[in-house]
Amino acid sequence: MLSQEKYYEYYRGFLQIFGKIKYKGISIAECMQIPLYYFVKGYLKQGKIEKLRFNLERIKDVIRYYLWNRRISKTGTIAKNPHEIQMKESAPDFTDIVAGKVVFLIQGNSTSAIKTLSNVWDLMDKDRYKVIANTSIHEALKDKIKNFYNYEKLVSPIVLPNNLLNLYKKFKSTDGLTNTSVFNSMPFYFWLKARIVQIVYLIECMDRIILTNPAAIVTADDTKPEGKILTLLANLHNIKSFVIQHSFTFGDWNMSRLPVTSNYAFVYGEIDKKWYLEHGVPRSKLKVTGQPRLDDYFNKKPISREEFLKIIGLKEKAFNVVLATNPIGNKKNKILVETCYKGVRMTGKDVNFIIKLHPAERRAFYESLTVKMANVSIISYNDKMDIIDVLGNANLVITYHSNVGLEALLLGKLLIIANLFDEENPTDYCSSGVALCIKNAEELTKAINQIQTDTKLVEELDRKREMYLGKRIACRDGTASQKVLTNILSLLTKGEKFL
Repeated sequence: MLSQEKYYEYYRGFLQIFGKIKYKGISIAECMQIPLYYFVKGYLKQGKIEKLRFNLERIKDVIRYYLWNRRISKTGTIAKNPHEIQMKESAPDFTDIVAGKVVFLIQGNSTSAIKTLSNVWDLMDKDRYKVIANTSIHEALKDKIKNFYNYEKLVSPIVLPNNLLNLYKKFKSTDGLTNTSVFNSMPFYFWLKARIVQIVYLIECMDRIILTNPAAIVTADDTKPEGKILTLLANLHNIKSFVIQHSFTFGDWNMSRLPVTSNYAFVYGEIDKKWYLEHGVPRSKLKVTGQPRLDDYFNKKPISREEFLKIIGLKEKAFNVVLATNPIGNKKNKILVETCYKGVRMTGKDVNFIIKLHPAERRAFYESLTVKMANVSIISYNDKMDIIDVLGNANLVITYHSNVGLEALLLGKLLIIANLFDEENPTDYCSSGVALCIKNAEELTKAINQIQTDTKLVEELDRKREMYLGKRIACRDGTASQKVLTNILSLLTKGEKFL
């Protein structure tokens, strides 16, 4: 397993070698922080790398051949003109679209990130903001987002700028670092080739946005390429940038929140603020506001139990157990589902087993896995079922390390953490005493029986839950979105001042 510390050792070496190579003032290597993590993690998992080294000349040869001689573009098509990225002519009114407005950037398909941002922009007048994303996210959300602009209309991703050639002349200045432990594999060279094209393309797109002089940039993640590029460009042009923490700090993803590229960060609560401070983020950048997407848990009511069970086709009088999965791989999720289902069935009670998938997962795998299981329902992102309706009608929630566990606690639900793997659980649910922890089906059966019969245990879990949420979530009255917006507008109009 790739630890945070080990990955950052690789990343620091990567930055040491490539960090000074810039395009339009932006370090290309710095924008590869998250993609590089996935590459290293996936490649190490295959056991193909023992010593990570790179050969500088080999990298240059591959880049020269694949990027320039063959002129292969981001989309894999042959570039017609290698001298410049073509600017599209279809958006002559683009300046009017974003100039002077607060720009919200959607990147990826994270429902938590999208909800984080949308709960804030929904409070604004439509003429004061603009949502930008790419074509794929637009298709997924076109019914939900009305005030949207596709940034891919600005730049055609078919050719590279000629001056990208000049960037690689700077490789010569890294002579003497050829023995630094980083990478020495053909997959890395091909990966690097593709990522350089992607990063340069994104810099071109985001630069066009920044040059129209928006009032501010707001993202839910400023470490992924799009968010990092947009905020770095905003910083270069003295445009204020804000990041809203969309998931709480735990496990391997903790370090992916650093560095905070934005001018300001809005965080969940005191636990997260402390974590950021301990990792070198200046206090002046941080504001505890609570989490905008969690406002729904205080402002909305779930649909009735009868309606919910009718929709998913399960028994009305059964005990509802919700298993929230994560994209941790089919092998682990097979163990998770089969173990939890076995533990639930061994209680001997009438139980509905509801599997709530992470948005990045596909239901086909789970359908094949549960084909012989009784009283099972699978809920995926495409089902458009509100998570509040799912959790609100649960008697018990089980997960390995999903954020859904925190949301279940907000609704006062009993939580069980399934520690089924030979590795440390990245969350603090168990160490905080807000959840029961199990390691096999027998322990799950025992835990379910306990919470149904042991009132003192349930009361203790309730007490610890309130203490935990008080530290973890600063705003539990449904007003976090308004607090974030108020601070953004204040910082834009009154200078460096949090409210």
